[in-house]
Amino acid sequence: RASSGGVSNIIKVTVSPAVLLSFDYEFYTASQVNVGRSVNFSVRAFDTYGNLKTDYNGPLVFSSTDNKAALPTDDRSRWIGGKKVFSTTFYSESLQTVNVSDLAGEINGSFNLNVVDTIAPSIPAVSSLTHPSNATYYNNNNPIFTWSAADTLGIYAYSYTLDKNATTQPDLIVDGFANSTSYSNIANGTWYLHVRAADNSVRKNWGSTSHFKIKIDTSKPKTYAKKTSAKRPSKKSVSKYLKLSKSYKIKAKTKNKKLRKRYKKLAKRYYRKYRLALKQIAIVNLKWKVRDLYTGNKAIVRLLIQRRFKSKSRAKRKARYKKLYEAYKKKYYNTRNLRLRKRYKKNAAKYKRAYKKINIYYYKTIKRPRYGSTSINSWRTYRFKTKKPGVYRYLVYATDQAGNSQQSIAKASIRIK
Repeated sequence: RASSGGVSNIIKVTVSPAVLLSFDYEFYTASQVNVGRSVNFSVRAFDTYGNLKTDYNGPLVFSSTDNKAALPTDDRSRWIGGKKVFSTTFYSESLQTVNVSDLAGEINGSFNLNVVDTIAPSIPAVSSLTHPSNATYYNNNNPIFTWSAADTLGIYAYSYTLDKNATTQPDLIVDGFANSTSYSNIANGTWYLHVRAADNSVRKNWGSTSHFKIKIDTSKPKTYAKKTSAKRPSKKSVSKYLKLSKSYKIKAKTKNKKLRKRYKKLAKRYYRKYRLALKQIAIVNLKWKVRDLYTGNKAIVRLLIQRRFKSKSRAKRKARYKKLYEAYKKKYYNTRNLRLRKRYKKNAAKYKRAYKKINIYYYKTIKRPRYGSTSINSWRTYRFKTKKPGVYRYLVYATDQAGNSQQSIAKASIRIK
């Protein structure tokens, strides 16, 4: 402002930025960055006088010594007073250079960043085609495992081990570069595969361990059965059981709650006995057991109850062979002709073998109790009812959860009188 004779003059001066000369850079993170992690930085434009060129709005062109780097693009937006924030991500280790230039390539600049990888690879995802479920027993003792892990720089190798400890940590020594392995003739029981991965970084970062459980059972369950017998109730006991049932039913009308409960229970028991005696039904407790060490005390169990019958046709054939045997035996002793004696002896031996070979009894299945998947490794009881006397037998079959059938079929006789 100038004053002359009381008159003021105002001079307005406008300063425009000079020509673009250079760039500088400001980082919002440490000069050391991680592979795969984005880093933010700002670019500022300066004119020939070293002043911030506030009217500059790009565009800038970026290049890098990291061919895999995700470099920014400048669409000329968001420039504020000659300054703009950019973001980039590096995918290669070592000291990397970022080159910056204007669109014409006349003004250039650069900055360096040390790119490292301190991040461990992911926990391997383990699976098995031979043993897909870790809750199921399998009768295949040659397991095959596959796995996969991820890392920005890729996976270098794996360390793994198989044992019966659920929390084992594999050592930091490479066991293989492939993402699969197999084992042969593994013993029965629960096993764990432990796998960890190392990445392709300079440091070879090792990741956390994945634990995969499998269950193996190649042993066959063993079945047991106990011989038993029973007697049908006599007709004389019908009236006795009916009388006792009625007697306790009357007593159950007492006001004493404890006695009333006891008498009701006894009345029902003797009424059931009366019904069984009326039809002359015998109750037999069939004791059976399945033993298996590896399938969680469970197996699919079924019984076969068979009754013995006598074959009339077999009995006739057996009697005929006996008669022929005795006839040729008699002829053998009564003749002095050596040739005939030899023939009679041979025929006698033939019919004796035929006689012994024939079994006049056979068994026919009359009931097939099926337990499905049931508890094992302890004695169990099946209550079998019948009103026909005679000789019976029962057989015990079992298949464990791994699909192994019993070693041999347990059999036991039943005699009903």
